[in-house]
Amino acid sequence: MKKTLAVLLLLCGCIPMTASTISPIQDKNGIKRGTMNITFKNTSGSNAKITAIASDGEFFTGNLVDEKSQSIGSSGSSGEEDYAGTKGTSTRTHYTNRSSASIKYSSKAVAVLIGNRSHSMKCSFTLSNPSLGVTSGAVGECKISDGRVVPVSLSKPN
Repeated sequence: MKKTLAVLLLLCGCIPMTASTISPIQDKNGIKRGTMNITFKNTSGSNAKITAIASDGEFFTGNLVDEKSQSIGSSGSSGEEDYAGTKGTSTRTHYTNRSSASIKYSSKAVAVLIGNRSHSMKCSFTLSNPSLGVTSGAVGECKISDGRVVPVSLSKPN
């Protein structure tokens, strides 16, 4: 039900497919060393393409992915059957057939972005509504391979 609603909202354009935020870049000592403009573009489900451009011109690109688990329920048959037994006895057997499948979205998502100046950036996020993707809101942090840190807060658009 939730997944169907999410698909319908995405199809009608009610949930934005792209969102961006500007976050501070902090050095190893927590001192602000510029800003990072981070853009998220939903690609499928809660996965997204990320582009991050620093105020000094360095840029990073990569993909955000979350953990999804899929479960398959029990299966069997459904109905009743009558069996004629020997010496005038009979047996009625009741059986059920249920089959179900579900996808569970994780609120945790990660990304590895590759930069144009030989740096990489590892990000981890907590998604506000995992079935709608990162553009519905997220908080987290990105760590650049040279020790810089970018705290990220992406608010749900109004």
